Amino acid sequence: MNAFEFAQKIGSFNEPGVYLLGVPYDGGCEVGRGARFAPSALRLYSKVNETFSIQQNLCLSDISSIFDLGDIKAAASLNDADAYLDIKEKFSDLTQNFAPESHCLITLGGDHSIAINPLSLYKSHFNKLNILHLDAHTDCIDDYMGKPHSNATVFRHASKELNEDQHIYQYGIRAALKDEYNYVKNHPQIHIVESLAGLEEMISSNNDPWYLSIDVDFFDPAFVPGTGCPVPGGQDYNTFLKIIDFFSLGQIVGADITELSPPLDKSSISTVFVGTLLKELVIKLANKGFK
Repeated sequence: MNAFEFAQKIGSFNEPGVYLLGVPYDGGCEVGRGARFAPSALRLYSKVNETFSIQQNLCLSDISSIFDLGDIKAAASLNDADAYLDIKEKFSDLTQNFAPESHCLITLGGDHSIAINPLSLYKSHFNKLNILHLDAHTDCIDDYMGKPHSNATVFRHASKELNEDQHIYQYGIRAALKDEYNYVKNHPQIHIVESLAGLEEMISSNNDPWYLSIDVDFFDPAFVPGTGCPVPGGQDYNTFLKIIDFFSLGQIVGADITELSPPLDKSSISTVFVGTLLKELVIKLANKGFK
């Protein structure tokens, strides 16, 4: 496996820094599969992407503390349900030595169902935690097409594991089932943020750690057509830059990026888009410094 061009290949959590982990699994999808190809596509794009961030005035090549853990893969012979559990077990084994004061993990799907693993990891390490969920959907369906663990149910499960000091903030939501939306509106620890100004105020007024979960259908399909469940009316790249700029250094402690499906976009513009936002996110997280 080729590593990200800007990262050192490594097999476990060791040196302080930002760690990238691919999870090429899309068994949580019923439509628009192909997200399992995203980690390899993003690594390939990193070979040609510019490493300098004009917005942050920093260059990936000047940061030594970026590591690529490779991919967690389920055995090819497993069905979707067993593969999901196999990945969960392998993720748990891999993160035994994860230390939040020294390590920052960016998990790359795969479909959004894989986010339950880093979400659970971070919730176990941070008694106080804010989760910013950027998505077109709430992902709070109880059971989707007979699958209790899917890309449409991940935040239903995550919401059941919250303590009283852990909250989910959802921004970009523009598609939901009625029962799902009612669940979100009535849950005391899930909050739908209606405006960018409201999101900025929420972040600036809350100094507790933040975890960032990004489904790329958060963006308008004009910019990211290569995703399984596109929804019109989404956000653009500059909005994402504004959002990460709302955070002070060290405020974001981890992230995942999911639902990029390279086979659904033969032009590869979606991979270019997501690869570029990954660059900005890595620089933002690596610039905080580690103990």
